[in-house]
Amino acid sequence: MKALPILCLLLSSCVASSSFTKLSSESYPSRPKNCSLKVYAEKPERAYETIGLINGVSGQTAVSGKSLDSMLPTMKKEACKAGAHALVLRNVEEGGTAWIQETQGKASAAAIRYKETLPGDPWASKKAKQPVQIPLTE
Repeated sequence: MKALPILCLLLSSCVASSSFTKLSSESYPSRPKNCSLKVYAEKPERAYETIGLINGVSGQTAVSGKSLDSMLPTMKKEACKAGAHALVLRNVEEGGTAWIQETQGKASAAAIRYKETLPGDPWASKKAKQPVQIPLTE
């Protein structure tokens, strides 16, 4: 029975995780799980507001992924919960093996919302406003 807590501790170090720190005074509705998010390596040219910071860490065992790719799913999940439209990467440190010790990967990104919606944005309303045709009567 003593092995169970040790097993739980070992398994938790296999999984990537992330956290969200709110920066905006506004609250936004959550977007659907696995929402479509763009991940930028550099600031986008489009006007945006930073709504928070997301910090991700990878697992720390030899069998866990330590790359950005292993951290992005949990980071994107946090961004969708916060109502973000995209992530702008700020810092990425991929983990690996240093001597005989495994190191975690770490990443941070700004969760952003665009200031205006463009046609084709995945969060834009599916119903495009059509002009109303009023028949002429005499």
